[in-house]
Amino acid sequence: MDLKQTYLDHLTAMIEADRLSLEATKAMRDAAHDDALVEGLENAVCGISDGLDIVRDLANSHACESDGTDAPGMTALVEEARASALEADFDDDQSRDAAILLHFQRFAHFGLTSYAILARMANVLELPEDAKRLQECHSNAQDGDDEMGEVADKLLAPLVE
Repeated sequence: MDLKQTYLDHLTAMIEADRLSLEATKAMRDAAHDDALVEGLENAVCGISDGLDIVRDLANSHACESDGTDAPGMTALVEEARASALEADFDDDQSRDAAILLHFQRFAHFGLTSYAILARMANVLELPEDAKRLQECHSNAQDGDDEMGEVADKLLAPLVE
């Protein structure tokens, strides 16, 4: 397998990763209680949807539609989030919100890393439009992660006082 095929395989796997992340983020948004967290997760739903559209468009432009390619890394993150943030028994809403925040930021960092390496691969493969769009996804994911970092500062501080 050459670099181009590796790039295309990981591009189609990103479709599944974004799809899984989108579903889980919607569930976490619906389970969250803190207003700022709910708003941040709603913004994330929009951002992940945009990223999913971009990755699908890129895959289609290379005539490589998603064939149900697995995304085992994101699958594991989503399963862990369901078990320890959505289905777990918490003493209070703030503790559940903290767990939701932790798991969302794991999703965000998966996306940041994936978009960054895909953009680098696109540059090496001399696919400047792909690289530009993937860098846009990376920048949007970074903005979302930064927003959730601010939410974390506000949400977690009262839990330790």
